[in-house]
Amino acid sequence: MNRKPSNRRGDRLHRILAIALASGLAMTMAGSAALARSLTPRAELDHGVILAGDENTVYVLIDFDVARFVPPPAYGRPDLNLAMVLDRSGSMADRGKMEYAREAAKIVVDRMHASDVLAVVEYDDEITVLWPAAPVEAKTLIKRRIDELEPRGSTNLCGGMMRGVEEAMRHRDGSDINRVILLSDGLANEGVTEPREIYRLVRDAKRRGVTISTMGLGLDYNEDLMQGIAENGGGNYYYIENPHQMSRIFGRELETLFTTVARDVVIRFRAGGKVSDVEVYGYPFEIDGDAVTIPLENFYSEEQRSLLLKLEIDPARAGDLDLGELGLTYHDYLTDEAVDMSLELRVDVSENEHEVERSRNDRVIVESTLTSTDKRQDEIVRLYEAGDMDAAQAELDRLTADVNEIQRGVASPRIAAKLEALSLEQEDMVLADGSAAGRSAFLKSNKARNYQGTRGKRGFFLMSEGDKGYEVERLQEALQDLGLFSGEIDGVYSTEVKEAVIEFQGRNNIKTDGLAGPNTLRALNLY
Repeated sequence: MNRKPSNRRGDRLHRILAIALASGLAMTMAGSAALARSLTPRAELDHGVILAGDENTVYVLIDFDVARFVPPPAYGRPDLNLAMVLDRSGSMADRGKMEYAREAAKIVVDRMHASDVLAVVEYDDEITVLWPAAPVEAKTLIKRRIDELEPRGSTNLCGGMMRGVEEAMRHRDGSDINRVILLSDGLANEGVTEPREIYRLVRDAKRRGVTISTMGLGLDYNEDLMQGIAENGGGNYYYIENPHQMSRIFGRELETLFTTVARDVVIRFRAGGKVSDVEVYGYPFEIDGDAVTIPLENFYSEEQRSLLLKLEIDPARAGDLDLGELGLTYHDYLTDEAVDMSLELRVDVSENEHEVERSRNDRVIVESTLTSTDKRQDEIVRLYEAGDMDAAQAELDRLTADVNEIQRGVASPRIAAKLEALSLEQEDMVLADGSAAGRSAFLKSNKARNYQGTRGKRGFFLMSEGDKGYEVERLQEALQDLGLFSGEIDGVYSTEVKEAVIEFQGRNNIKTDGLAGPNTLRALNLY
């Protein structure tokens, strides 16, 4: 990496915690003030000691403690400035897509407050502002306009999206949540269609304070484009396999907006002198000399997310080694403050191989294995997409062997679940190759899982006691439909959920471990 001095912000809350990271020691912010923050990072290394005189690879796992936020009536939530951009191209006539889209959009209207701002944009080859950005004071009239949506024409996706951005900009407020939700079921074939230009426009919108979430519906849309828009636009990406899922997905997006606790989140890493290379998993990033900048999307209440860095370390002498400084800046919605934290990463260098082995942090090794495996799975899926089935299967075999080798050293139930997923992927790849629809479904579902997995979101293939979120809600509903779970659908993987999973596993000859892994989820039609 090229070297140049790093800059620090001096006018914001700035706290330094320097820790020589031993195995399993997490970096946290000290003091009662830090505990009140909406977002606090914890960082761990896969080894607290590395070998002197050798080139080394160090994985840094950054977890985030995210505050719980349930807005009390007296306090309320941040106002929402939302533009819904809805595809009305001819393909939306298939499988009742347009009807489901209308119903989902009307649910959004019903859940908004009079102090929120809403715009509704429809697009095919033409772009129409169905409802200009305005406070949500006439819900019946807005829903009546939404009911007028009918499918027609082709797909000017970028034009519709940017018109939504323009509407949101009309009421943009630095204290509000400013978001565009883009729904599409097809390919961008009108207006601006080049992904790089679309991403440039999306990044510009984000810089101006408007973020973009995308929802791809069915099997015919461009998942790489929709994922790329969400990545560059600071929003969320959703794959909606069936039209009837739309209302739930729209509701899920609203929940993330209503319970936002941190926005304008940026991770900055200043590499130490012996760090020769930095790789960031799952997020777009920029490198300028020794400075790595990683913008993250907003965080919502109790969200489970992580970030993995891979550092290549030049040979060093025995002693204490500075790996660099990790910084986090964001706007805290709970305190309405700009927060600036920094954590100093250090590692011991030893000539004793036994010290290196004793410093091993199995939790980080497991999580880094899962994340790096998701990345390699995505590369395999793209080999398959390019038509090279033989190469894809060969790489999948190699990946499986590599993961098995790691599993022999750590014996982790989480890696065992990943091995289940790799086995299913091998089977699914062969089955999918029999039809165009099968190929498309395989590509979209696997890309979506890998995309979430590289960000530390494992619910698409593995859930266990203590997990929370939308995927747990789906699990609870499936178990409830089978008469195995009678509790509240609250998205919490409780002891009662675990017991229901064990009961289901026993009935279906699946290993009774209480983990909702790939085989269990497949048997429940959730994978």
